[in-house]
Amino acid sequence: MKISTLFTLVAGASASVSQTKPRDHDAYKATACFTVAQNYNFGIEANYYESQYAFFHEFCNTKPFLQSVLLCMDKAYNGNMKKLQKQFKERVLVMCKFVGEPRPDKQQVLELLTSAKDSQPVQIPEPASQDPKAPPSPLYTKPVIVDEETYEGTLATTNISELASDKGLWLASGLLGYWALILLFGTISHMFRKLFFPVLLKMTGLHINTLRRNVTMSALFGHKHAQGWLAGCLPTRVQSLTVVGYWCLIFIFPCVGYKFETPTEGNSHTAQLRSYLAVRLGIMAVSQTPLIFLFAGRNNFLMWLTGWSFDTFNVYHRWIGRGMVALAISHGVTFTVAVGDSLPAAYKRHWFYCGVMAVISASFMILFAISAIRHRFYEVFLIIHLCLAIVFVYAIYNHTEFVGYHEFIYAVIAVWSFDRAARIARIFYSGINSRAKITVVDTNERIMRLEIRHSGRWTPKPGQYIFLYVLSNRKFWESHPFTVFQSPQAEKDGSITLMVKAQKGMTETLYKRTLEAGTLDTRVLVEGPYGSKMPVDKYDSSILIAGGIGVTAIYLCASSLLKSSAKSITVCWVLRSDQALEYFSPELDYLLNDPRVRVEIYFSTQKQQLETSPSSSISDSESMVDNGVVTEKDGVVERAKTRSRLSSAATATNRLHISYGYRPDMLTHVPNSVASQGGSTAIVVCGPPAFSDDVRLAVRDNLNSTTERVDYFEEAFSW
Repeated sequence: MKISTLFTLVAGASASVSQTKPRDHDAYKATACFTVAQNYNFGIEANYYESQYAFFHEFCNTKPFLQSVLLCMDKAYNGNMKKLQKQFKERVLVMCKFVGEPRPDKQQVLELLTSAKDSQPVQIPEPASQDPKAPPSPLYTKPVIVDEETYEGTLATTNISELASDKGLWLASGLLGYWALILLFGTISHMFRKLFFPVLLKMTGLHINTLRRNVTMSALFGHKHAQGWLAGCLPTRVQSLTVVGYWCLIFIFPCVGYKFETPTEGNSHTAQLRSYLAVRLGIMAVSQTPLIFLFAGRNNFLMWLTGWSFDTFNVYHRWIGRGMVALAISHGVTFTVAVGDSLPAAYKRHWFYCGVMAVISASFMILFAISAIRHRFYEVFLIIHLCLAIVFVYAIYNHTEFVGYHEFIYAVIAVWSFDRAARIARIFYSGINSRAKITVVDTNERIMRLEIRHSGRWTPKPGQYIFLYVLSNRKFWESHPFTVFQSPQAEKDGSITLMVKAQKGMTETLYKRTLEAGTLDTRVLVEGPYGSKMPVDKYDSSILIAGGIGVTAIYLCASSLLKSSAKSITVCWVLRSDQALEYFSPELDYLLNDPRVRVEIYFSTQKQQLETSPSSSISDSESMVDNGVVTEKDGVVERAKTRSRLSSAATATNRLHISYGYRPDMLTHVPNSVASQGGSTAIVVCGPPAFSDDVRLAVRDNLNSTTERVDYFEEAFSW
């Protein structure tokens, strides 16, 4: 393939520096003049195709070349100095700024043009030959008048190539516009829920519930949403429809709206299509980068506008990222095919290999972000992801700084910088002298209790969480999200409480240190609060369902509801060990002091097994409550006794229910619980992914079990 194909790909690139908007016809003329002036020998030794930087340095200091461009532009603009000054600055001199060369001001440009006219420019110059065997071309030391026919042909080519770039920008804007519409719909929906919540509670019935059951609540396939798959959690159907619409545009936009020049030898319609397609794919890819970084941020202001959770934006972040990488890889492959034999020359360009670096780093980010790697080696994943993101931003900035459209990368840097600055601000807001008193409360389940003394400037609300840094850990920069609440004592002291189940990484290290020390008092940094308040207090009744350590989020909801006008509050807690009744009994007692509260606790392990477990030992002197709950084991009905110091008054009024060896079937438990409530009902769940999916399925399939509004809220934090 001839080098002219490579020129077609970058014909407007050198004049596109700092351009992230469609050009007008005047700009095309300036580009054509700049391009056609390169046909003559002005002593510029650097090869444009091998080193643009060296070429720019030389032409910025080659007076006859600049004067020839000005003479061409003067004729093209019919002596209109305003247009000439504007386009010469934006389309030619900007490259001098790009390589750090001084740029003439308006007066100096006028003097250059005047001196060019007075210097008797060469009227019929001889263009430089592209044949290396041809005799040397004449060297021009004064400006030339470019050939009119060559200029017109170059202008026609420029018009089409620039139009191809502009269409790429318009279609990239269409992708951004698609998300703007989705976000606008989310914002309007959120504002409606805020302003007209009583109207929302009346939106029930067959048609509304059918829509909710089949679109807004269901996972894409089956009922597994939180459990996820190889690429992460499975989106809900409404999220899937949004993603499918986006990907349809990704497939359609590269295929439409091309205009071609008259085909010539070495520049067929196929060659032109490859060139224009490569440009369009590249523009579409880079335009998506601000959204990727914005949707991944902890301080994404769109969460406040739309009311969507971090999880929702995380789903969109991943799928936009995959779309961007697909476009970038397609851009690279198409460009490689288009340049053909000129690829070695292209590889010598800094912006070219930076583009390759950007594609590779982005591809590895997608690869290492699969669920199996992310969950098993989270800390490693996080470091790799961050390092690759830095490499990507550096590479894509250097790639786009020359070819244009780097304003998108400025937006990325601005978004990322704002997010990091906001994180620091949240830490200062919560207090930089925060301390945590940590104790192990359950060795079997590896659960720690953290009482944190922070600034006291905020109190936790349902749906909120923090990121915690433990400064005494070796990896003090690591942070993890935890649901925060206030125990009865913490509420008096103005502190906050966390219940943390040790996993791998930071929490594992903290658990071992605490177990060894007995009680650990250490400095921490609290970044938060994050999350938006769930409107559970606006419903008549609430059913709060917890699985294991998920009781922290559920307790926060329940304790806040005590201050509301809710008629009924049911707390259902499913877990393995009854040792939880020891370390969580103050919180349960606090809830049961309110006559509106009913607590149901289900231990999946049989009581006989617990009696031989060290985690269940309680001295005989401590009071027991016989609540008369019936359980079944091997076909034998037996009474179960609690191992708790909970209020006997609550038991006497049947507001405390404890069972051993039994895990409720949510498909029957949820509709039965809803039926026992009155009025509108909020169902909140927090627990392991499979547990949450079971509750979601139960709510979805039983929306019509009551004529009142039933809404589902899920406390989860997916990665």
